[in-house]
Amino acid sequence: MPDEYQVNQETRTITVSVLPHEALWVTSMFHYFGDDDPNDVASWPVDEITLTGAEGGMTFTGDKSRKAFAYISRVLYTLTYK
Repeated sequence: MPDEYQVNQETRTITVSVLPHEALWVTSMFHYFGDDDPNDVASWPVDEITLTGAEGGMTFTGDKSRKAFAYISRVLYTLTYK
């Protein structure tokens, strides 16, 4: 639905509101093997992630936007904000 997110083409920014206990799928990267593979590092499609909540916020830029995601399984990495 269009009201679930806002896109700013000028700044290449997407703003999404996620409620507690909800998840947001950020990207799919087929055959991702992590930091040991330079192709995986080079193909990460996100420049910055900013999270804001009632207790403050966090920003991850560059490589930190990729490394903020924790390995759960070969096919799942998650970033949890509390």
